[in-house]
Amino acid sequence: MDNPLILYQAVIADIKNIISSGQKEAYNASNKAMLFTYWNIGKRIVEQKLGGAERAEYGSNLISVLADELTKEYIFLMSRL
Repeated sequence: MDNPLILYQAVIADIKNIISSGQKEAYNASNKAMLFTYWNIGKRIVEQKLGGAERAEYGSNLISVLADELTKEYIFLMSRL
């Protein structure tokens, strides 16, 4: 009797390639989404810091307040995973 593993070797190899390709596509899509997310966060911070001015007013505490709030929110969410 033939070894079923040998009979299905090509199918198994194709399925592994399909899985690998899907994983790569998902990884790339995730990286792209995160890149746009962080770029938009940076853009929003710059807009807030500039407030329509040509140069930022230094000494405002936006970054420290933002860091505190985001840390509280996302550390809590990550601890629930």
